[in-house]
Amino acid sequence: MNQVAEAACIGEEHLLWGYARAGETPLRRDGFVQQHEGTQGIVHAPPLDDAMPGETRRASLLVRHYLGEDDAGVARITHSRVVRVLKPGE
Repeated sequence: MNQVAEAACIGEEHLLWGYARAGETPLRRDGFVQQHEGTQGIVHAPPLDDAMPGETRRASLLVRHYLGEDDAGVARITHSRVVRVLKPGE
């Protein structure tokens, strides 16, 4: 019987840059919301269909890192994946 061992992993949240500026109506299209960050001109559009991040309430990415050992037996992150986008306050 072939058994798969459960991989050791750790979860981590990464805050996304960007929010709607005060008095501005954000561009929404097909479940994505355009966001701006500061005066640097950074713009991106995460999939946030009904939630709008603010300057103090940010959306984030939930990332899972999987751990393994190298040839010397040292534990390290072998690979990572984005699990989902967390809406502000989630």
